Amino acid sequence: MFIQINKLANTSITLDVYTLSVSEFREVEDILSSFRLGFSQNPIASDNKGRRGKRFEIDPASSSVFESEMNLEFRNGIPHFGMSGKPFKCKEISRRDGKGCKTIYAKNIKAARLICSMYVAPENGWFSAYPEKGKCKKRGFWG
Repeated sequence: MFIQINKLANTSITLDVYTLSVSEFREVEDILSSFRLGFSQNPIASDNKGRRGKRFEIDPASSSVFESEMNLEFRNGIPHFGMSGKPFKCKEISRRDGKGCKTIYAKNIKAARLICSMYVAPENGWFSAYPEKGKCKKRGFWG
């Protein structure tokens, strides 16, 4: 799963989710529902890697709750993650032999799942990333 996040002028937040597995759309829906957010979802065009797309738009009234759950702040439209809480290792998912790993901090595994997909994977040019509890053993690699 790969997620692009944006904050719109009306203060709603959009998550453009791209995946090869429909179950990952349900996973995002379940995570947002567990945060008790108001949101809508609509199909969007596939990305350049052939993954199906769906846009989740978080209602303006729920945006601050989402930001709090994710320890997220937008500065000049750019998302910044506070990285506090428990350690999780975001492990690279690749179509070839992905061995990348980046330690993040999040409130829980649900927040870590989204952070890995919307921040770590894009930042590192990975196809996707998936969290596990703990820290990466060797800097930048699985462990």
